Amino acid sequence: MKSVDITNRLLVVDDEESIRFTFSEFLKGGGYLVDTADSFIAATALMADNDYDVVFLDIVLGRDSGMNLLRVLSEQNPNCQVVMVTGSPEIVTAAESVRLHAFDYLVKPVTQDQLLRIAKLAAERKQMIDAQEKFRLRMTAIFDGVREGILVFDEDGRLEDINSAAQEMLGCETALIDLTLDEIGLACPFAQIEWLLEIVRQRCLGEIYYLQLCNAKGQNLTLSLCMSPLTNAAGQETGVVLVLRNEELPTKHLAEKS
Repeated sequence: MKSVDITNRLLVVDDEESIRFTFSEFLKGGGYLVDTADSFIAATALMADNDYDVVFLDIVLGRDSGMNLLRVLSEQNPNCQVVMVTGSPEIVTAAESVRLHAFDYLVKPVTQDQLLRIAKLAAERKQMIDAQEKFRLRMTAIFDGVREGILVFDEDGRLEDINSAAQEMLGCETALIDLTLDEIGLACPFAQIEWLLEIVRQRCLGEIYYLQLCNAKGQNLTLSLCMSPLTNAAGQETGVVLVLRNEELPTKHLAEKS
């Protein structure tokens, strides 16, 4: 089967026709799909129908401000890389562009080499961010889809993440993310939460089998625990992952089916 060539889609927004034409021709010559817009209204109409990878945006659009369009892009398509273009750079405008996560800032006149170099870098960054987001969404689906309860703690014992299975096992209605171990103990008012938290405090790595627990909803559970360290590229511990397995779950499911 023939492979599909995916081409980046770019938008040039400028109220000067000569700039729109020149940028468009340069970018098309570089192998990009290019649309152009001469105003805020025309650009927002195109953005509603297309998912752009890179936008070259003039800061002054007649009576409109390119900064306003940058704000809209930041909200509607945060992964899109925006390159601000101006004929009279100002420190305040440049700082505002950076605050709103513009990818770069070009000063007219812009050469073909400059334009194509920035377009390539911006398109590569967009591709990288899209890939990271896709990976994150897949991991989130796995994280929330497994039957095991998963709790992720940072090196200081603050809860960074917890999946729905773990929340159900603990029986706590309160949101637990960003709480310290002591705060979790207060938020989950059942006696055996303390020995569970003590396992995290003491870094009891490895597996513990068949612990009896009565959670915050009064449900009796038989749990197996497994705690593993999180390490960075330098081998330093950055936290731990605690996995809870409800050993009674398969039996309950079989009973429900029968």
